[in-house]
Amino acid sequence: MQTNTFTWQKISIPDWPVIQKELQDLASTRRFKRRTFTPLDRLQVNQQVLGYTPRLQQYLADQNLTVWAAGWVNLQPNQSTPPHVDSYCGSPIQPTLALQLPLQGCDSSTTHIYQSKTDPDHYKRSLDRNWQYDPADLTVIDSYQLSEPILFNISTIHQVINGSEPRLALSLRFVKDPWHLITK
Repeated sequence: MQTNTFTWQKISIPDWPVIQKELQDLASTRRFKRRTFTPLDRLQVNQQVLGYTPRLQQYLADQNLTVWAAGWVNLQPNQSTPPHVDSYCGSPIQPTLALQLPLQGCDSSTTHIYQSKTDPDHYKRSLDRNWQYDPADLTVIDSYQLSEPILFNISTIHQVINGSEPRLALSLRFVKDPWHLITK
């Protein structure tokens, strides 16, 4: 599988409705700032997420996946992210794949994946340390709705456009990218 051609794929997770409920219950105890991405480092993921979601923890162990970092991804109604590529500047680990887990309001949002019409290296650094792109220079090459777990290439240019309800998802990044989960 070439990393530059893979964009996303639905992932079948056994007991997903139970895992989703565990995560929704956990999220209901948290207060999220208005920012779109609330990062969690490895220690925080283990203490604040996996410790409360035994079925998710078991699934990850069964798949031989070690979580390196994660983030709560929340968007307010009718809010969008700018087109961007996720960045881990200065990090010893540069993940390519993220497991996106929908928790609330994800059915009404769309993630667009883009290709640059001109120079793919023409970007600017944003305050949240992602690489942002000029929408006028982009062409949509793929899209998905996060209605079930998705394995997603975070090194592609992408943008989330939210619908009319609050959106919350959990994004997991791993020590070693889980290319073995890709079936297409």
